[in-house]
Amino acid sequence: MRRRLQCLIACALLGALAGCGGGGGGLVAPQPSGPAEVEPNDSTPTSMGTLGSADLVVTGTTSSDADVDLFSFSILVPTTVLIQLDWNNANDLQVGITDLAGIMVRDVDTDTRPEACTVGPLAAGTYRVRVGSRSPGATAYSLRVGPR
Repeated sequence: MRRRLQCLIACALLGALAGCGGGGGGLVAPQPSGPAEVEPNDSTPTSMGTLGSADLVVTGTTSSDADVDLFSFSILVPTTVLIQLDWNNANDLQVGITDLAGIMVRDVDTDTRPEACTVGPLAAGTYRVRVGSRSPGATAYSLRVGPR
């Protein structure tokens, strides 16, 4: 029990120190593990599934700076979570995570790619991930959610 508590504390500290930000290289061709994004998902999120030991990965496309794509995922136990959004052009995307009450947990918009964030440990529950664009053109992207 003491060892588990020490591990949870270490994970919380690492998550707080890791923070969020952009940069750090590009996407290494992830294989989607969940459904591809399908419009409309601007108000009702597409479920990515339940987070286990492997990352959940979906692909999608923002059509313009007015398009917002919503996804949801669930966790069964307190978990530190990585959110990573990557794309392969000069456009500017942003990513945010909220709980089911709509309370923002973290928002990342650094003008660089990938946008990435480690948060937590998050309590068991369902969370929403919002992908938005700051650019007028279409942008294909990959969204990764994983335990850390």
